[in-house]
Amino acid sequence: MRRAIIIAVVYIFAATATAWAAAYEMVLNKDEKLCPAMLKLVNEDLERYGKIAYQSHHEFAAIKWEPLEKVLGEKFKDSHCGIYRTAKFDINNDGRAEIVVKVSGCEKSQLTDFIYIFNADDPFFSSFSDLADLMDKNIGEFPSDETVLGGYHLKLIPPKDTTFGKFYQGPAGWMTLNPFLYEGASYLAVTDREGSRSEGRWFVIGKYKKAGELDDICYFRDKNARSAEPQQKEKGQR
Repeated sequence: MRRAIIIAVVYIFAATATAWAAAYEMVLNKDEKLCPAMLKLVNEDLERYGKIAYQSHHEFAAIKWEPLEKVLGEKFKDSHCGIYRTAKFDINNDGRAEIVVKVSGCEKSQLTDFIYIFNADDPFFSSFSDLADLMDKNIGEFPSDETVLGGYHLKLIPPKDTTFGKFYQGPAGWMTLNPFLYEGASYLAVTDREGSRSEGRWFVIGKYKKAGELDDICYFRDKNARSAEPQQKEKGQR
């Protein structure tokens, strides 16, 4: 009897988790081929695995990351609060490959992602000795210093008008950044983490433009996060 109850509880929990997971909806669609395809990919992964299995898809696996330690030595060895990866590809779609470094570092004891960009022929890159070099000597980065933990504002949809004032929606806090290739172009997928959740309220796709800024193309929102948003003003309310 006890075993049957445990199995039933596990089944209910799994079903509930699955129902919660596959919940992204389209909010912005500037590419009729890319956005629906990626929304389908994301939701199918969440339904099947409870997370997005980025490297199981050729779009993400096409970028060949390697440990930065192999390139710059033990000073960039991974730790529990620092994971360093690098790849060479055309992240800004200017026709030239760049050196791209992805750092997963701790902010308030939780990992969040940063991307730093360097010219492929940067004569100083091989001499970098610490994270400060990556942060100070790059030609581009995402997010920028101004947006770290402050969120990425989704300016192609209207700001929320709430009892606390107007604010832009978007991924906030701890971010997961995953560049990918689609039909010969580079894109960046951005989602936020909330607490122990592997995925957050928003999943954003854009092309890198400059430090902290994307050419936004797709916005997906978790339907289940609506109830957690600040209360919207009623008409006539001050």
